[in-house]
Amino acid sequence: MCGRFVLSITAADLAGVFGTRNALPNFAPNWNLPPSQPAPVVRHNPKTGERSLDVLRWGLIPHFERDPAHARMLNNARAETVARLPSFRGAFAARRCIVPAEAFYEWRRDGKLKQPFAITRMDGAPLAFGGIWES
Repeated sequence: MCGRFVLSITAADLAGVFGTRNALPNFAPNWNLPPSQPAPVVRHNPKTGERSLDVLRWGLIPHFERDPAHARMLNNARAETVARLPSFRGAFAARRCIVPAEAFYEWRRDGKLKQPFAITRMDGAPLAFGGIWES
């Protein structure tokens, strides 16, 4: 995934699709959502056993960073290494979430020109990415 995605579905529709139970968060539709922006995620509450729809800043700042304001934000983890790398290991073990989307962008290079194209489901249903989070 290139790092940008589309989400224009309302919070109420997402709550219905993912079965969340908390008060609905407020977020604006975005057809080009980049890292560092607020994005809705679905998290599981281990105390209640329910799912919640929450808005988090997209991009992971590893737990060991001393100064989050100047830390490099990570937005892609490889399935082959997410459980081993210190940047992702703790969040992968204990803090997973679902990132709803309608499409994501990939880029095709044609000489010096880069052309984005959107990948979506043919039936129009939402997509969901696996995510991890830190507090």
